Amino acid sequence: MGIFRKNPNEVNYQGGKKHWVDVIKNTGPADQLLFRQGEEDFNTNSTLIVMPGEKALFVNRGVIEAQFSEGTYKLSTQNYPFISRLKNAFSGGISAFHCVVYFVRDAHTAEILWGTDTPIQVRDPFYHIQTHVQARGAYKVSIENPPLFLRKLVGSIRQYTGPEDLDRFFASEFQQHIRSRISSCILESGQDVLTVCTRQAELADQIREPLAEVMKAYGLCLESFTIAALEIPEDDPNRKALEQAMAQNVTMNMMGDNWDKQKNYEMMGKALDQMGKNAGPLAGFQTGVSLGASLAGTTSQIFDKTLGNLGTAPQKAPEEDEMTAKLKKLKSFLSAGLISQEQYDAKVKELLSDL
Repeated sequence: MGIFRKNPNEVNYQGGKKHWVDVIKNTGPADQLLFRQGEEDFNTNSTLIVMPGEKALFVNRGVIEAQFSEGTYKLSTQNYPFISRLKNAFSGGISAFHCVVYFVRDAHTAEILWGTDTPIQVRDPFYHIQTHVQARGAYKVSIENPPLFLRKLVGSIRQYTGPEDLDRFFASEFQQHIRSRISSCILESGQDVLTVCTRQAELADQIREPLAEVMKAYGLCLESFTIAALEIPEDDPNRKALEQAMAQNVTMNMMGDNWDKQKNYEMMGKALDQMGKNAGPLAGFQTGVSLGASLAGTTSQIFDKTLGNLGTAPQKAPEEDEMTAKLKKLKSFLSAGLISQEQYDAKVKELLSDL
């Protein structure tokens, strides 16, 4: 027999030859969550090296025989009795055991990006305008329960499992929870959509809880979940209307009570101008009197300020002729800003021409 003659017992190994693996270590890509070692036959007394941030699972015939954390291990029947059940002893000095080894990433993943596949239809609870929002962000996970992760998510046919696989696996379920939670938060807030869109951190915390429960069922821990952007799409037809409504609301809040007065003045001025065009100065004056009566609350405040707001009722003026009364009333409308100077001059001229 030649010194390099093949040992006939090697036909008992997988593939019909000995793999000569004495050191078992992770040779897969560093960013993978799980890597299945290609070799399956290992020499007795092989050395297992598990690097920081990973774990090793020994699987035989679908059963997880052992789990190893970071460190260096001498795999012998003396140290790990379970190997005796895996060991194949043949004549000719060949002694080994058959076992599938998975290396599982124990550290946090890099950020996995997510985004809503289509805009979310919502109704602004403040302005009652139909619109859409879209969101995007990132999350990180770690494998909390490697055996559960291997059984439920990976199975026995995948050699690599990376972050992109997680994104595809959870895409539909994530989308359901994210879209539902964003819609609920906007509806329940009572605030306009643009304001809610600024509360990204608060919304992310509310979305994280249901997503963490989903991942826990697969042996994963959702380490972080963030919203990088929550916004109304640029092409949304109601985006401009909402922005204008919000800007007007900010102006109202800054002006306070003066806002209502300004709008009343504008409304009365427009009515006077329109009626003056349609029926002459007299009709415009009569319309102003009617509007002044309908807005008694506003005009009374103006008259109170004109009288000095002294807290006492004004003395009743002596009776006066009709013309004087009209001129005084016309003057009060001008002082209160209810009519323009042009309207005042035209009406005075008209009244005096009747004398």
